[in-house]
Amino acid sequence: MLFLYGNLEGYLDHIEPNTAIAAWRFMEGHALFKDIHEWPKVGVYGPLLYIIHYAVFKIFGGSILLSKLASSVAIAASVLIFYFYASKRFGALKTYSGVLMFLAILMLYAPYSFWNRPDPFIVLFVTLAVFAKDLPAERWGRWAPHVVVGVSMGLAVNLKIHSFIYFFPIFVDLCGWRGIRKMVIIGLISVVVFLVPFIHPDISLVKYLSRTFGGLEGRGVDMGMLATSLRFSLYFLSPALLLAGLMARGRNFVDGKDAVYFAALAVTVAVSLYPASIPGTGPHHLLPLLAITIDAMLRFARKFDDAPRLQKGIFVLFPIIFLAVSLPVQRRLMRNIDRIALENTAKEVHEAAEKFKDGVIEIGYGESFENHRFSYFKPILVFAGNPVTVSAQEVMEYRSLGFDYTEKLVAELEACKTPNWLIPKGEAPFRLQSYYGVHGLFGRAADVFVERYEKTDALIYYDLWTCKGNKRP
Repeated sequence: MLFLYGNLEGYLDHIEPNTAIAAWRFMEGHALFKDIHEWPKVGVYGPLLYIIHYAVFKIFGGSILLSKLASSVAIAASVLIFYFYASKRFGALKTYSGVLMFLAILMLYAPYSFWNRPDPFIVLFVTLAVFAKDLPAERWGRWAPHVVVGVSMGLAVNLKIHSFIYFFPIFVDLCGWRGIRKMVIIGLISVVVFLVPFIHPDISLVKYLSRTFGGLEGRGVDMGMLATSLRFSLYFLSPALLLAGLMARGRNFVDGKDAVYFAALAVTVAVSLYPASIPGTGPHHLLPLLAITIDAMLRFARKFDDAPRLQKGIFVLFPIIFLAVSLPVQRRLMRNIDRIALENTAKEVHEAAEKFKDGVIEIGYGESFENHRFSYFKPILVFAGNPVTVSAQEVMEYRSLGFDYTEKLVAELEACKTPNWLIPKGEAPFRLQSYYGVHGLFGRAADVFVERYEKTDALIYYDLWTCKGNKRP
């Protein structure tokens, strides 16, 4: 599945193209984050995400396929790191079962587990921290685990600022409840690592924090999203089943440190339900706890060593259950991938980029959510040297917070700064609604567009709209 999606010239999510565009613009010398009144807005996440994709673009060039390379490598590396960790600590049978469960949850979360957004990288850094907490002091030094955990947490927080919560079980397992000094040292290391990218002159810490915390204002909990996240949280609380089995056998079968580790995991799952339930988010905010969850399961399972038949049943049953639950997700994802591959919309956009290589062209928006997916091919035009005037996702976010940038878009359209637009075929331009219930997302920009532009060609998936007279007023 990872290979199929990585080789697909298209995206399944509306923020993926924005991620690629922001990284490309950063490479071209644009500021990564904008002031609340500046326009256009693209960057959403922490700077490290865009720096990673920037590095790929700098080395290999820009393309949709390359914009997914780093995240694909990250999630594959997570699996390998967990394999090495488990094989050192638990032995072959437990390792194979653990890796199967790891892969099954990744498939259950597809495409969240390998898209080009922060989640695959946070999974990687948490998995690395799980691996590092058991590094032997005699070989690597007393403080090596603390340094690696601190660096991993700093990198994760630089992707999403709340990511420190995922490291709480690792803190407890590595430092103990009373290891305050060790926790402080890890925290200081993570703060330094978090701040390093902001040394770059085009990355403003103040603007990033303003964007991040400003986006939380007025955001309550979506009860539907909370219900979904609670359902997904059961996978990360599944070690409780093994703990209950051990308790039934007798308290002497339960290792106190393992129980505390799981208790810290349960607390973290509960805390993570908030970012997973904010409107516009989702249960993928629980995914970074994957390595800790499987680690906790294997630690409980090894206490069944004296009952090998029961233990083998555990190692067979749990992977089968997780894999079976992931099958509907795989089928749905395959249908979407097949549709994108069959439509081959990217070919039409490439042809438009070539046709207007001496001009300017962008992809705009229509009126339906169904055809909103045709805006996901914007990066093709951006990689070819075209501008990006507006992001529907950013307009939605800011309008939900009370900021209206409609007049800025209106000014761009009235001036015909972009002479040519590709609009989803057969749709009224810029009539898209908001996910957050704000009607007429682009306001009077929709009326201004049809006043200043006319439809000049009908392609397979887009209508070409050109500034009337193809000249600026």
